[in-house]
Amino acid sequence: MGGSTEAAHYHRGSVLHVPATGRTDGLGPNLAVWALACGWRTMELPYLLYGPVAITGPYDTEGPAVEELSDRLTSQLHTVCDTVRETVTGWRTRRPASNEAVLSELLAYTRRDLAAVS
Repeated sequence: MGGSTEAAHYHRGSVLHVPATGRTDGLGPNLAVWALACGWRTMELPYLLYGPVAITGPYDTEGPAVEELSDRLTSQLHTVCDTVRETVTGWRTRRPASNEAVLSELLAYTRRDLAAVS
């Protein structure tokens, strides 16, 4: 990831390891991770997440080890990432009306995906 990370908690069964310094080497918003975090929190986050993010299971209560991400959360992660990729690809031919429309569309698909993979 190119540097140190901070743990961000958006679901009790996961830890998002985000760039600690906010340094993203010029990468834009990570819309897939933002949408997933919003879906797991069941709210629209008022900020975007940027750069590469590693997602693991929670920290082991017995020590510093990290547990594996559950099969259900892994499935949700893959489903949301696939949907965001397909949606962004579709925007090349069907431009969204605004940035707000972009986020609303992604959140609607994320809610659908998370409900389907529950």
